[in-house]
Amino acid sequence: MSTKRSAPTAAPVVTPKRQRKMTNIAQKVGLLDTLKEGRSSAAVGRHYRINESSVRYIKKEEIFKIYEVLPKGSRKFYLLYSTLLYSTLLKSNQ
Repeated sequence: MSTKRSAPTAAPVVTPKRQRKMTNIAQKVGLLDTLKEGRSSAAVGRHYRINESSVRYIKKEEIFKIYEVLPKGSRKFYLLYSTLLYSTLLKSNQ
């Protein structure tokens, strides 16, 4: 009985995996400062040559890290403050 697939003629060429691009702390701080200045996530992503979704993730990650460090009583205040600050930044961009 013959097989439907032909035998490979040569061994496949194995290419090395692409290295993940990692941002260091200094870049993340600069990125967050740029966002706080009022630039959009898309503009910041173009500047740092990363995707807009990565910029948004770094911002979200920063908010939750701060939230975890705060004492339980001030967490509610911080969420309210950060929401108001973010909405003010959005209004000033328009």
